[in-house]
Amino acid sequence: MDLSEATPTTPTTTDLTVVQRLQGGIGNQLFQMLYAQRVAQANGAQLAFDTTAFARDGFGRRSVLHRLWPEAATVDAVPADSARLLREADMAWPADGDIPERFSIPAEVRHVVLDGYWQDRRVVSPEALTELRHRLEGAMPPAVQQLAERVRSTARPTSVHVRRHDYKHHGLASEAYYIDSLRWLSARAGGLDIFVFSDEPNYTAAFLSQAGIRAQIVNTGDDLADLYVMAQCSRHVISNSTYSWWGAMLSGSDDVVWPDPWSQIHQPSAQLCPPRWKRIAGAVDRTNLAPRFANALEQEQFRIDRETFFSQGQLPPDWQVQLRPCLGDATAGTDFDTHYVYHTAWAARRLFANPVALHTDISSDIRFITLASAFQPLRFLDYRPAAIQLANLECGRADLLNLDMPDGSIASLSCMHVVEHIGLGRYGDPINFHGAAIAMRELSRVLAPGGLLYFVVPVGQPTVVFNAHRVFRARDIVADFDGLQLLEFSLVDDQGNFRENVPLQVADAQRYGCGCFLFKKPL
Repeated sequence: MDLSEATPTTPTTTDLTVVQRLQGGIGNQLFQMLYAQRVAQANGAQLAFDTTAFARDGFGRRSVLHRLWPEAATVDAVPADSARLLREADMAWPADGDIPERFSIPAEVRHVVLDGYWQDRRVVSPEALTELRHRLEGAMPPAVQQLAERVRSTARPTSVHVRRHDYKHHGLASEAYYIDSLRWLSARAGGLDIFVFSDEPNYTAAFLSQAGIRAQIVNTGDDLADLYVMAQCSRHVISNSTYSWWGAMLSGSDDVVWPDPWSQIHQPSAQLCPPRWKRIAGAVDRTNLAPRFANALEQEQFRIDRETFFSQGQLPPDWQVQLRPCLGDATAGTDFDTHYVYHTAWAARRLFANPVALHTDISSDIRFITLASAFQPLRFLDYRPAAIQLANLECGRADLLNLDMPDGSIASLSCMHVVEHIGLGRYGDPINFHGAAIAMRELSRVLAPGGLLYFVVPVGQPTVVFNAHRVFRARDIVADFDGLQLLEFSLVDDQGNFRENVPLQVADAQRYGCGCFLFKKPL
């Protein structure tokens, strides 16, 4: 089911529950809470949150849900057969206008699971912002409220948020950005009362002091309390972090300076920051994302290993020595492509259990056809023929848009991780919008009555990733092969787990799963 397109339906469902997978820091959690509330309300649904991600959070972050919404319901899991996953990564929010929040939901769906950060100011309505302010204030102990009042009572309370130690992959807002922004604000408004909020407060205080800027560090020992104090300021110089974004948003001030680009590794929503906030281009330094000394360490290990090896013996005089450093291979485990390891292993085992006089494969992975030909006579056909010479294997050419084979002529047929590419032009084939559908009809046409088809494509949220591939809904594949009987559906899920003989709907929760379909044409 495609839930990525907003549909103007009238919310009448009472048994539906919207479940938000809560994750990340406080800033991201607030976006998730507010968007989930909007979706639940728009679809007439109940609301619950899944907070299980925090049990394995590598930064030790904790949910603030029940500090702000103590009445909120939580769930640890939802039934797979009644749930549909809505991923932020699969949605295309409009650049302008309303965000999608109301969806056409089939009657059998009881849980819509939201998975995303939803970092967009359109998530935050004025009413939701007012409620959040009240809830945040109500969650604060008296000592924090007294500190907030002292900050609020200064002449020009100004917040500076500097985030560093867990943020280098996004890029760090430069010292010059903070210094120049504060000097500009001071020149326009007069002397500022500057309060620093930072995961590296001593570093921040030091570089501001060196620039002649006096500041007071705020550190209550509670990140949510620090956010509440930050929101009492009337001016803000924020970092490229949703934490200080919320401090500025909760303050209601337009006197906010923010750094651009927001991140060096992803493109944020163009509607993240209000237009009246001041964007400073070039404020975020690009950090060296790769370890600078990794190659030096690999070279040093190569030197030690080389010297150790040659110290253990003497080569015969007719042996030569050449050096060709192969670095980076000494890892704790062996990486592999889960799609191509598991789907070819699945097909080889099924083919071994169902031998035929000659099996025909069209364009599948070459490792599959060369290994399978060790026990099964095999014909391999590809749009770009492969000049492989092995016993039990013959190679030729085929065009999946027009197979040169009679109807019902192939007793055993495979086409795996292929059809998602047909018509996209990636491999020099002609552009054809309907290429995948035509290819599936051709496969079904040439399969003989009683014959088996081993078919593999990416499954999950239906997507065209031009010109790389398509991702199909699993049950749509079965519908496209309506003249065939589905004997088995197995899946490589998004986590790389191979799950044999699972229901088709399990694939709906995937973004880029690998669906393995075994079909049979009735006699």
